[in-house]
Amino acid sequence: MTQIVTLPNINFSTPHNARNYRGEKFLVHQLKLLFVRNPEYVQAGIYMTDVPIGELAELCVWTGRDARTTRFYASLWIHASPIYVSGFGQADGGGYCKASQASFRAFQSAGLRMTESFGGAGMDAVQKAMLALGVALGCCRKKLYVVRGA
Repeated sequence: MTQIVTLPNINFSTPHNARNYRGEKFLVHQLKLLFVRNPEYVQAGIYMTDVPIGELAELCVWTGRDARTTRFYASLWIHASPIYVSGFGQADGGGYCKASQASFRAFQSAGLRMTESFGGAGMDAVQKAMLALGVALGCCRKKLYVVRGA
């Protein structure tokens, strides 16, 4: 089944609770959802400065700096005008992908609804959810890219 994301009704009570742990915790995943107006340049491996690229969302996943830590933290920022929301999630324990579980909780915290849970399913599932988010924001799937950093 294809992941479908539903956006929250935006109002003054829409959550903005993402946390930025840069410099405080260890960044393990960073995913940026990009909208590219001319995707043929990207597919050909050509980067040109005149190709308009817009960043729609960013997801960061951190863990503690201590080697014994089991807790993961995730923050999602959506900044696709006129939609500006953010969410925060965390996960700990064992036996599943805590990074994707924390990411799923950040999606939920931002008021997003998904047709499938991707919590614990790995970062590839999170990447698919990011693409589904771009479609929910009204972008054509062929012009969306998820860039991984960290």
